[in-house]
Amino acid sequence: MAAAEPLVLVTGASGFIATHIVRQLLEQGFKVRGTVRSLSNESKVAPLQKLYPQAKHPLELVQADLLDPACWSAAVDGCTYVLHTASPFPAENPADENELIKPAVDGTLNVLNACKAMQCVKRVVLTSSVAAISGGFETETDHVFTEADWPDVGGSIGPYMKSKTLAEKAAWDFIEGLSGDRFELAVVNPSYVVGPVLCGGMSTSMELPKRLMLRDMPMLPKMYFPCVDVRDVATAHIKAMTVAEAVGNRHIIHGEGLWLSTNRKDPVQ
Repeated sequence: MAAAEPLVLVTGASGFIATHIVRQLLEQGFKVRGTVRSLSNESKVAPLQKLYPQAKHPLELVQADLLDPACWSAAVDGCTYVLHTASPFPAENPADENELIKPAVDGTLNVLNACKAMQCVKRVVLTSSVAAISGGFETETDHVFTEADWPDVGGSIGPYMKSKTLAEKAAWDFIEGLSGDRFELAVVNPSYVVGPVLCGGMSTSMELPKRLMLRDMPMLPKMYFPCVDVRDVATAHIKAMTVAEAVGNRHIIHGEGLWLSTNRKDPVQ
Protein backbone atom coordinates (compact mmCIF):
# COMPACT_ATOMS: atom_id res chain seq x y z
CA MET A 1 0.00 0.00 0.00
CA ALA A 2 1.44 3.38 -0.99
CA ALA A 3 2.31 5.80 1.80
CA ALA A 4 -0.04 8.72 2.27
CA GLU A 5 1.10 12.00 0.75
CA PRO A 6 2.53 14.35 3.38
CA LEU A 7 0.44 17.27 4.56
CA VAL A 8 2.18 20.64 4.98
CA LEU A 9 0.93 23.29 7.40
CA VAL A 10 1.74 26.91 6.54
CA THR A 11 0.94 29.32 9.37
CA GLY A 12 -0.16 32.84 8.52
CA ALA A 13 -1.02 31.67 5.00
CA SER A 14 -2.23 35.07 3.78
CA GLY A 15 1.11 36.74 4.53
CA PHE A 16 3.48 38.15 1.89
CA ILE A 17 6.02 35.30 2.07
CA ALA A 18 3.48 32.64 3.00
CA THR A 19 1.32 33.11 -0.10
CA HIS A 20 4.34 32.41 -2.30
CA ILE A 21 5.17 29.34 -0.22
CA VAL A 22 1.60 28.07 -0.51
CA ARG A 23 1.54 28.61 -4.26
CA GLN A 24 4.86 26.83 -4.83
CA LEU A 25 3.79 23.91 -2.64
CA LEU A 26 0.51 23.58 -4.56
CA GLU A 27 2.37 23.80 -7.87
CA GLN A 28 4.61 20.94 -6.73
CA GLY A 29 1.65 18.75 -5.80
CA PHE A 30 1.82 18.95 -2.02
CA LYS A 31 -1.24 18.76 0.19
CA VAL A 32 -1.36 22.11 1.97
CA ARG A 33 -3.24 23.38 5.02
CA GLY A 34 -2.98 27.08 5.80
CA THR A 35 -3.95 29.03 8.88
CA VAL A 36 -5.72 32.38 8.87
CA ARG A 37 -6.88 34.45 11.81
CA SER A 38 -10.50 34.42 10.62
CA LEU A 39 -12.21 32.19 8.08
CA SER A 40 -14.91 34.85 7.71
CA ASN A 41 -12.44 37.42 6.38
CA GLU A 42 -13.15 37.12 2.66
CA SER A 43 -10.43 39.61 1.75
CA LYS A 44 -7.89 37.08 3.06
CA VAL A 45 -9.61 33.78 2.37
CA ALA A 46 -10.94 34.27 -1.18
CA PRO A 47 -7.56 35.16 -2.78
CA LEU A 48 -5.95 32.13 -1.13
CA GLN A 49 -8.61 29.81 -2.49
CA LYS A 50 -7.92 31.18 -5.99
CA LEU A 51 -4.14 31.09 -5.63
CA TYR A 52 -3.62 27.97 -7.76
CA PRO A 53 -6.96 26.60 -9.04
CA GLN A 54 -5.37 23.67 -10.90
CA ALA A 55 -3.79 22.26 -7.74
CA LYS A 56 -3.80 18.47 -7.38
CA HIS A 57 -5.09 18.93 -3.83
CA PRO A 58 -7.35 21.89 -2.92
CA LEU A 59 -5.92 24.23 -0.32
CA GLU A 60 -7.38 23.60 3.15
CA LEU A 61 -7.78 26.61 5.43
CA VAL A 62 -8.25 26.56 9.19
CA GLN A 63 -8.64 29.33 11.74
CA ALA A 64 -5.86 29.88 14.27
CA ASP A 65 -4.50 32.70 16.42
CA LEU A 66 -0.88 32.95 17.53
CA LEU A 67 -1.85 33.76 21.11
CA ASP A 68 -4.43 30.97 21.47
CA PRO A 69 -2.58 27.76 22.40
CA ALA A 70 -5.80 25.70 22.30
CA CYS A 71 -6.29 26.09 18.54
CA TRP A 72 -2.95 24.75 17.33
CA SER A 73 -3.33 21.03 18.00
CA ALA A 74 -6.17 20.81 15.49
CA ALA A 75 -4.18 22.87 12.98
CA VAL A 76 -1.12 20.63 13.31
CA ASP A 77 -3.01 17.33 13.45
CA GLY A 78 -1.99 15.02 10.58
CA CYS A 79 0.78 17.30 9.28
CA THR A 80 4.21 15.94 8.41
CA TYR A 81 5.76 19.38 7.93
CA VAL A 82 5.04 22.75 9.55
CA LEU A 83 6.26 25.99 7.99
CA HIS A 84 5.79 28.64 10.65
CA THR A 85 5.79 32.01 8.89
CA ALA A 86 3.24 33.86 11.04
CA SER A 87 4.73 36.74 13.05
CA PRO A 88 3.83 40.43 13.33
CA PHE A 89 5.73 42.86 11.07
CA PRO A 90 4.27 46.36 11.45
CA ALA A 91 5.19 49.37 9.33
CA GLU A 92 5.89 51.38 12.48
CA ASN A 93 7.20 50.45 15.90
CA PRO A 94 4.39 50.05 18.47
CA ALA A 95 4.30 52.06 21.67
CA ASP A 96 4.73 48.81 23.60
CA GLU A 97 7.37 46.44 22.19
CA ASN A 98 5.50 43.47 23.66
CA GLU A 99 2.84 43.94 20.98
CA LEU A 100 5.50 42.43 18.69
CA ILE A 101 7.47 40.25 21.07
CA LYS A 102 4.61 38.38 22.73
CA PRO A 103 2.88 37.04 19.58
CA ALA A 104 6.25 36.28 17.96
CA VAL A 105 7.62 34.29 20.91
CA ASP A 106 4.41 32.86 22.37
CA GLY A 107 3.07 32.07 18.91
CA THR A 108 6.21 30.13 18.03
CA LEU A 109 6.08 28.18 21.29
CA ASN A 110 2.35 27.47 20.86
CA VAL A 111 3.01 25.97 17.43
CA LEU A 112 5.98 23.94 18.67
CA ASN A 113 4.08 22.64 21.68
CA ALA A 114 1.28 21.49 19.36
CA CYS A 115 3.85 19.72 17.16
CA LYS A 116 5.19 17.97 20.25
CA ALA A 117 1.73 16.98 21.46
CA MET A 118 0.42 15.65 18.13
CA GLN A 119 3.53 13.51 17.42
CA CYS A 120 2.99 13.56 13.66
CA VAL A 121 5.40 16.30 12.62
CA LYS A 122 8.75 15.36 11.10
CA ARG A 123 10.20 18.84 10.59
CA VAL A 124 9.41 22.46 11.38
CA VAL A 125 10.76 25.31 9.27
CA LEU A 126 10.73 28.64 11.07
CA THR A 127 10.71 31.97 9.23
CA SER A 128 13.19 34.14 11.08
CA SER A 129 15.16 37.08 9.67
CA VAL A 130 18.65 38.49 9.29
CA ALA A 131 17.33 40.81 12.02
CA ALA A 132 17.99 37.88 14.38
CA ILE A 133 21.58 37.63 13.13
CA SER A 134 22.92 41.10 12.37
CA GLY A 135 23.16 44.20 14.50
CA GLY A 136 23.20 44.87 18.22
CA PHE A 137 26.66 43.37 18.74
CA GLU A 138 29.28 44.78 21.03
CA THR A 139 32.44 42.81 20.44
CA GLU A 140 35.99 43.12 19.18
CA THR A 141 36.41 44.05 15.51
CA ASP A 142 38.29 40.87 14.58
CA HIS A 143 35.62 38.56 16.00
CA VAL A 144 34.55 35.76 13.63
CA PHE A 145 30.78 35.47 13.82
CA THR A 146 29.06 32.08 13.82
CA GLU A 147 25.58 30.70 14.42
CA ALA A 148 26.31 31.01 18.14
CA ASP A 149 26.22 34.82 17.95
CA TRP A 150 22.99 36.68 18.60
CA PRO A 151 22.02 40.37 18.82
CA ASP A 152 22.06 41.78 22.34
CA VAL A 153 18.35 42.04 23.14
CA GLY A 154 19.20 44.05 26.24
CA GLY A 155 20.83 46.73 24.13
CA SER A 156 19.47 49.37 21.80
CA ILE A 157 17.99 47.16 19.07
CA GLY A 158 14.45 47.84 17.88
CA PRO A 159 11.31 45.87 18.78
CA TYR A 160 11.14 43.95 15.48
CA MET A 161 14.75 42.78 15.69
CA LYS A 162 14.19 41.83 19.32
CA SER A 163 10.99 39.89 18.48
CA LYS A 164 12.69 37.87 15.72
CA THR A 165 15.74 37.18 17.88
CA LEU A 166 13.76 36.05 20.91
CA ALA A 167 11.35 33.93 18.84
CA GLU A 168 14.15 32.11 17.04
CA LYS A 169 16.14 31.56 20.24
CA ALA A 170 12.99 30.21 21.90
CA ALA A 171 12.57 27.72 19.03
CA TRP A 172 16.15 26.43 19.28
CA ASP A 173 15.90 26.17 23.08
CA PHE A 174 12.61 24.28 22.71
CA ILE A 175 14.16 21.73 20.35
CA GLU A 176 17.19 21.34 22.58
CA GLY A 177 14.89 20.59 25.52
CA LEU A 178 13.02 17.78 23.78
CA SER A 179 13.86 14.24 24.77
CA GLY A 180 13.44 10.92 22.97
CA ASP A 181 11.97 11.03 19.48
CA ARG A 182 11.84 14.67 18.50
CA PHE A 183 10.98 16.56 15.36
CA GLU A 184 13.56 18.49 13.37
CA LEU A 185 14.03 22.24 13.04
CA ALA A 186 15.46 24.36 10.24
CA VAL A 187 15.40 28.16 10.16
CA VAL A 188 15.24 30.56 7.21
CA ASN A 189 16.77 34.02 7.78
CA PRO A 190 15.95 36.26 4.79
CA SER A 191 17.18 39.79 4.27
CA TYR A 192 14.76 42.55 3.19
CA VAL A 193 12.12 40.69 1.17
CA VAL A 194 10.80 42.30 -2.01
CA GLY A 195 8.82 41.09 -5.01
CA PRO A 196 5.28 40.60 -6.34
CA VAL A 197 2.34 40.56 -3.93
CA LEU A 198 0.12 37.62 -4.80
CA CYS A 199 -3.03 38.27 -2.82
CA GLY A 200 -3.56 41.97 -3.35
CA GLY A 201 -3.05 43.21 0.20
CA MET A 202 -0.21 45.63 0.92
CA SER A 203 2.54 44.07 3.02
CA THR A 204 4.90 46.01 5.26
CA SER A 205 7.81 44.81 3.13
CA MET A 206 6.37 46.59 0.12
CA GLU A 207 5.68 49.86 1.91
CA LEU A 208 9.03 51.37 0.88
CA PRO A 209 8.70 50.52 -2.86
CA LYS A 210 5.14 51.83 -2.75
CA ARG A 211 6.22 55.15 -1.26
CA LEU A 212 9.02 55.46 -3.80
CA MET A 213 6.68 54.86 -6.74
CA LEU A 214 4.14 57.34 -5.36
CA ARG A 215 6.92 59.91 -4.82
CA ASP A 216 5.86 60.01 -1.19
CA MET A 217 9.43 60.19 0.13
CA PRO A 218 10.49 63.70 1.22
CA MET A 219 14.10 62.79 0.51
CA LEU A 220 16.30 59.85 -0.50
CA PRO A 221 18.91 59.32 2.20
CA LYS A 222 22.07 57.37 1.48
CA MET A 223 20.86 53.96 2.67
CA TYR A 224 21.72 50.46 1.58
CA PHE A 225 19.25 47.56 1.75
CA PRO A 226 20.28 43.90 1.48
CA CYS A 227 17.40 42.45 -0.55
CA VAL A 228 16.04 39.08 -1.61
CA ASP A 229 13.21 38.11 -3.96
CA VAL A 230 10.15 36.73 -2.15
CA ARG A 231 9.98 33.85 -4.65
CA ASP A 232 13.49 32.78 -3.70
CA VAL A 233 12.55 32.99 -0.02
CA ALA A 234 9.58 30.69 -0.67
CA THR A 235 11.80 28.22 -2.52
CA ALA A 236 14.26 28.32 0.38
CA HIS A 237 11.50 27.32 2.81
CA ILE A 238 10.60 24.31 0.71
CA LYS A 239 14.26 23.31 0.40
CA ALA A 240 14.65 23.68 4.16
CA MET A 241 11.63 21.38 4.51
CA THR A 242 12.88 18.66 2.18
CA VAL A 243 16.70 18.69 2.15
CA ALA A 244 18.24 16.51 4.84
CA GLU A 245 21.25 18.76 5.39
CA ALA A 246 19.03 21.72 6.25
CA VAL A 247 18.18 20.30 9.68
CA GLY A 248 19.69 22.08 12.65
CA ASN A 249 20.91 25.05 10.65
CA ARG A 250 20.15 28.74 10.18
CA HIS A 251 20.01 29.73 6.51
CA ILE A 252 20.70 33.31 5.44
CA ILE A 253 18.75 34.01 2.23
CA HIS A 254 20.05 37.03 0.33
CA GLY A 255 20.05 38.16 -3.27
CA GLU A 256 21.37 41.59 -4.17
CA GLY A 257 21.79 44.91 -2.43
CA LEU A 258 19.90 48.09 -3.24
CA TRP A 259 20.96 51.67 -2.64
CA LEU A 260 18.11 54.00 -1.77
CA SER A 261 19.13 56.46 -4.46
CA THR A 262 18.30 56.70 -8.15
CA ASN A 263 21.86 57.54 -9.20
CA ARG A 264 24.11 55.95 -6.60
CA LYS A 265 26.47 53.29 -7.88
CA ASP A 266 28.63 52.88 -4.83
CA PRO A 267 29.66 49.36 -3.85
CA VAL A 268 28.77 48.11 -0.41
CA GLN A 269 31.04 49.80 2.14
